[in-house]
Amino acid sequence: MTEPEVTWPDGIRNDESVEAIVEYFTSTGYVPCDNPESEDGYLKVAIFVKDDYPTHACRQLPSQKWTSKMGFDGVDIEHDNLECIEGDQYGTAAVFMKRPTTP
Repeated sequence: MTEPEVTWPDGIRNDESVEAIVEYFTSTGYVPCDNPESEDGYLKVAIFVKDDYPTHACRQLPSQKWTSKMGFDGVDIEHDNLECIEGDQYGTAAVFMKRPTTP
C-alpha cells in the first residue's frame, strides 16, 4: 500500500517531535491536562510516546472508551482503556490534552 500524502498546518513546528504534536493540538483548542480520566464537558486525547517520539494518538469517546485510527487505511477502532494498546509498537500514553466539548 502506498502511504498517503501528508500535509501539516502552517505555523506549527514541522518535525517528528512530541512538542510538534502538542503544538498542533493546542492550535485546535486543546490544553495540556494531568490524566486521561473522563471529565464532564471535555474531550480528551492521549498521545503515545516511544523513545521520545510520538507514535499514536487516541480520542476519548462519551462512553469513556477510546478510539483511534490504525494504519493508513484509516480504520477506526475502539479501546476499553489506553493500556490495551501500550507496548512495543506504540510505547505508552504519556501526554494528555483536553478541550471543551462546546465552544
